[in-house]
Amino acid sequence: QSTWGQHSRIAMRVGIVGTGWGVRVQIPMFRQAGLEVTAIYSRDLKKAQEIAKNLSIPHAFDSVQSLCECSDVDIVSIVSPTHLHAAHTLLALSAHKHVICDKPMASSIAEAHQMLSLSRQFPSQLAIIDHELRFLDCSQAMRKFVVKDKGIGQILAISANFTAPIRFGRNFSWWHEQEKGGGMLGAVGVHAIDLSEYVTNTRFNRLCALRSRMQSELPVKQNPTLKGVNTAEDFAFVIGEAVEKDRTTVSNPIHVSLNVSLMTSTRNRCITVTGTGGWATLDLDKIAFSAFDVSGKSVLEVQDQSKAPDAFIEGTRRLGLALAQSNALSNRGMFDDVACSFEQGIHVLQVVEAIRSSNGHWVDIGKCRASL
Repeated sequence: QSTWGQHSRIAMRVGIVGTGWGVRVQIPMFRQAGLEVTAIYSRDLKKAQEIAKNLSIPHAFDSVQSLCECSDVDIVSIVSPTHLHAAHTLLALSAHKHVICDKPMASSIAEAHQMLSLSRQFPSQLAIIDHELRFLDCSQAMRKFVVKDKGIGQILAISANFTAPIRFGRNFSWWHEQEKGGGMLGAVGVHAIDLSEYVTNTRFNRLCALRSRMQSELPVKQNPTLKGVNTAEDFAFVIGEAVEKDRTTVSNPIHVSLNVSLMTSTRNRCITVTGTGGWATLDLDKIAFSAFDVSGKSVLEVQDQSKAPDAFIEGTRRLGLALAQSNALSNRGMFDDVACSFEQGIHVLQVVEAIRSSNGHWVDIGKCRASL
């Protein structure tokens, strides 16, 4: 039975900032979960109005501030480009709205700290990063088995592989600008980092990484004779060390390997954790968790009863169910235990900064405080 199975009696009303993932995935999945989508934002008012008409959304805006001030909105889901996350989050928090901010949290650690600082002024308001994979039943099962039940004994190694046949487009866009939060690490790598740490209750503390890109320049759509410089990455390979969050002393660090690649021919998204008593694997392509003892015998399998074609889409539905089950956030205990906080979002940005600054050298993650 799903962890997130009960609907709230009070439907939360959601305003969506963004017309990409927000329209394709969040609107249908949030509605399936029992939430109301009451507002949509696009910088093009006609586009917002057309979406609102086609999807039966009451309000359409070309101003984020107006959406945030709408009395029919309880929670603002920010799925705008990464370099706009901070400005849009600050508007929503200042309007006393709950906030779900897409990953990565911001385009710089300095911006992320501004978001955290303001959120702490409104402790009753929800402020989370949209790491929806945490809400999957298989993710919950792995965390319980590995962390609470100590099902594989002491953790020795964590290996994450996130590859997929994805492109950022043939023309230059913000996705190709590292300073705006673009690149593979922002698109996929942050999920690999966050979920690896979440299901093991660990924290990456040092690493060594290499990055690469397929193209150094891309044509500008408005003027194909011009070329935009690609400053973001398409590939990254990371080795590193992690520590258990609850340990005050570190004797033997946990070994970490992370491989993230976008332009591959096949999809392979999984996390494998090896311990003194066996190993466990979270397979996001199958939306399933499996555990084995040291002899290789299967000891536990959990398969999500998914109603969606992909782990990220199903995770969005489960996030919506968790919001609904929290009874309009009047009972936030279980939800807060699972959701990615702003503090955790900043740590993920620090890991990304360490990867980008490494260039084959070892970097201590705690020292990364600069912009991405």
